[in-house]
Amino acid sequence: VQDVSTLPEPVPKKISANYGKLGPLGFAICSAGPALACIFSNPFDVVKTRMQLQGELLERNLATRIFKNSFHCLTKTWHNEGLVGIQKGLQVSIIREGSKNFFRIGLFQPVLQKMHDHKTGSPPMWKRLLAGGVSGAVAAIVCNPIEIVKTRLQAQGVVGASAVGFQHVYSGVINAFQTISKAEGMVTLWRGTTISTLRSVTATAVNLAVYTGLKDKA
Repeated sequence: VQDVSTLPEPVPKKISANYGKLGPLGFAICSAGPALACIFSNPFDVVKTRMQLQGELLERNLATRIFKNSFHCLTKTWHNEGLVGIQKGLQVSIIREGSKNFFRIGLFQPVLQKMHDHKTGSPPMWKRLLAGGVSGAVAAIVCNPIEIVKTRLQAQGVVGASAVGFQHVYSGVINAFQTISKAEGMVTLWRGTTISTLRSVTATAVNLAVYTGLKDKA
């Protein structure tokens, strides 16, 4: 009779009874962290948006150079607009990160659980990638309108000082949604969805597949 001590350890070694079953709490946790991180990352997002807009308009000869580089953009925005300027669009950024990760991270385990019976062992990498891709696609499609509003609000600057190109003037998040839908149509809120979805699918699939794979190996 073979010595039991020589047998390999069962796979998986241990699976929590709550694996992928946190429900609404799990979705809330997935949203809270990224949303709060916006307080610190939003100024850099504002700079990125304005630098990208300036670069695009300069290529078309539709604007003059206002910012020399990213650091100059940050300091000039602070000088002309203060804290409100470098935190432009903070409210919608928090909504965007919270809602996007609500789906992007929150859906991953439920989708993976539907695809794979964890009692049979750890899911293969292709299933992790597929689950990540599905959750990333849902997040991008649902949250694209928030992305549009966020970008336009962050681009708003002081005309003649820190404003680049045409300025969409909105009094706030709700006003932005209302104005865009009435003046440009609801379709505008999903402009750029294709590339946004491809980016989200790729990033989410690789990110969550690698993370969960390494976590299971640890």
